[in-house]
Amino acid sequence: MNQEKLGWKEKFAATIVLLIGILYLANQVMNIVSSKTSAIYSEGDKWLIRKGELISDIKTYITIILAITGGILLFKKKQWGWILSVPILMLVAVFMGSGLVLLLYTFEFNIFFIGLMIAILANLLSIVFLFLPGARKKYRVGMLTFIPTLVFLLALMALYFLLK
Repeated sequence: MNQEKLGWKEKFAATIVLLIGILYLANQVMNIVSSKTSAIYSEGDKWLIRKGELISDIKTYITIILAITGGILLFKKKQWGWILSVPILMLVAVFMGSGLVLLLYTFEFNIFFIGLMIAILANLLSIVFLFLPGARKKYRVGMLTFIPTLVFLLALMALYFLLK
């Protein structure tokens, strides 16, 4: 067993992944409480399912589970934490990058722009920190570890961009 302690870089990355999961969870809870999302609803004596909202909710729940699990496993120095966290961080980087492009297109440089820039920087630093040789050694990341990581990344990308 690897007895080496986690450094601040690995803890930073694990915290960011956990924060992503918690923010997704908080957003989903707010949507449910405010009744903004209703994938399944009743109309008279019938139960109806909105396919688009149901798929969106499933995507969100999968992201929440993977992010929180990945963050916890990163703190526990488990290889699967690295495998789950890297695709989550990369997916969120794509989302934040598209938000940045939208803000740059509309030329709105406000507090939201500054917050997005800080979040992008923290996310990209987390990705870099997890790919550093020291972190890869702590999480026992080798060439065979990249295969399930790539599979998770492709599955998440397909889930978000192909499944409507």
